[in-house]
Amino acid sequence: MGAHWTCAVPPPGGSERIGFIPGHELDAAFEVASDLLRATTTAFRATPAAEAVREKLARRYDHLLPAGRKTGPMPLACTPAPAPGRPAGPAPTPSWAPPSTPRAVPG
Repeated sequence: MGAHWTCAVPPPGGSERIGFIPGHELDAAFEVASDLLRATTTAFRATPAAEAVREKLARRYDHLLPAGRKTGPMPLACTPAPAPGRPAGPAPTPSWAPPSTPRAVPG
């Protein structure tokens, strides 16, 4: 992997999925979890180096990957704070704020 996955929250794919839970129920549960964690793929601004790596990986592997699993930014459950020498990401969301669109898990 070559990456530190401290707050990465990618949805499970392929053999990672839980076989005894119907796919639509699992997807709905992960949508709720993603909302509660405020998962985002835009926590950090793209850099030329990151874009170059993603483009090379996409050229090499995207034709082998299923739809929805192509090369792209990793979903993260974080709200980065500005730091000296690093551009700030999107506007932070207060930790007490409710998820943007609450969803119920099918019962």
